[in-house]
Amino acid sequence: MNHYYSYIDKLNLTLEDLINLSPYKLKSVTDELIKINPKNRTTIIGGLEDSVLRSYHITVEKNKWLKALLLNDITTLKKHTVELNLEYVDYIYGFKLFLELYLVPVLKNVIDNLIDANELKLLNSILNQPEIFSDLCREKVKHVLENRLDYAISFLNDGVKDNPNDHIKYIKNYHFYKITNLFTPDLDDKVVKLYDTITDTKSKFDVNSENPLLKFILQSQVAFNKSQVEDVATKLFIDNNAEEAKKEAFKEPVNSEVEKSEIDGSIKFKIAVGSLTILTLLIIGILNLIPKDNKPINDNTENIKKKKNVYDNRIQFYYSLKLLTNKKAKIDIASKKSTEIKPFQNPYPKTFLRINSDTISSKTHDLLITNNSGLDLIVFKLIKGLDQTIYIPKKTEIYIQLKSADSILFVTGNKFVKSKFSHFNEKMSISEIYKVKKSKVTSPSQIIINPSDEETTSITKENIKTSENIELNTLRIDNLYRDYYYRKNN
Repeated sequence: MNHYYSYIDKLNLTLEDLINLSPYKLKSVTDELIKINPKNRTTIIGGLEDSVLRSYHITVEKNKWLKALLLNDITTLKKHTVELNLEYVDYIYGFKLFLELYLVPVLKNVIDNLIDANELKLLNSILNQPEIFSDLCREKVKHVLENRLDYAISFLNDGVKDNPNDHIKYIKNYHFYKITNLFTPDLDDKVVKLYDTITDTKSKFDVNSENPLLKFILQSQVAFNKSQVEDVATKLFIDNNAEEAKKEAFKEPVNSEVEKSEIDGSIKFKIAVGSLTILTLLIIGILNLIPKDNKPINDNTENIKKKKNVYDNRIQFYYSLKLLTNKKAKIDIASKKSTEIKPFQNPYPKTFLRINSDTISSKTHDLLITNNSGLDLIVFKLIKGLDQTIYIPKKTEIYIQLKSADSILFVTGNKFVKSKFSHFNEKMSISEIYKVKKSKVTSPSQIIINPSDEETTSITKENIKTSENIELNTLRIDNLYRDYYYRKNN
């Protein structure tokens, strides 16, 4: 194991001596080292003679917190502000490799000690210094955090017999999630698994329960708001629950001691029956969304899994879009430059195919979509395989193909912006998903999108006018997402 050797502490040198090391002083120190004959004498002398290595030692001595970190001195580490002075470092990569020798042996102990002492703000400040961590060090840190996530998941899943504040207090500290954000997306799966476990634990309590464990769980949900998992639907779901949890998370409980969760049989039975009923209804809704296929069922497991993943991804996308629409109505989102989209093109080319369209009616383009909403319109067509979409400017119309058992969804707004999750930046509204039932007629079918209430973010059936041969059956996005979330975690 390599231990950091401080020239100032061991050789009675000053920082000024190191910075301006004269040949005379170097010889004097070298002679002294030969007499003492310490372990690694050659390495110690080499660190003084080499100007680059000496600059690294100077940098460590100038950053007292970094020196304490290398020496595994937690007490001293807590006393200093984490600010990195790299005045004497010209080669960052070399500095990282120099530090790696001394950091690797102490990282686990330092991180565990700081987490156990609830010094997560300090730990976050340290880990936010990328100039000191080599790739190997980052892997070591990530491994320690993975272990902490796994331990918290196991602790909650095994039934909480002890006070969680004595074991997993860190999961209700928002700095812990700021730390895991530094390793996105590598830690995303475990972070989401922890959140699912927290959510499952919460579901075991009655809404009016005064059990202190519920308060701990709610506070954890609030802290989770700081997580930045890459999956947009999951992130919005976390944020939504955090807002709800704030209402109860910091109320004073009647009992101060956290006890093991106990749910009596009658509550368990009611939950089970209620969940089964809801699940049955949701499955019926889901089955109605999926087009019928008269071909024999393919038993290929991989194909089934792939189709399921495609379906789940689309539900996550539409649920995220709905949450984003509702969120934009409540908060002021920083304005971004809008993106010009050509009429009747695909606004999501990386995610969806473009709906094939035409300006005239034909056998293959037998449905006229008319945009009378006063805003720009995006139409999503949900079909087997990859969904399709098209951008229809205000006061325009276009013919597309729409079959019975296809499903559609509408989004209106102004100033479309392209980002990690592209959307309208002004007056955005969204409909539910509508499964189409279409009867045969000689004249073209038509769907007209009329203006919606400016006070809401919803495009309702009342805002959608159809020709007589078109019937729209509602499939609620929230219900579809609940079913996806239930299947994902069971």
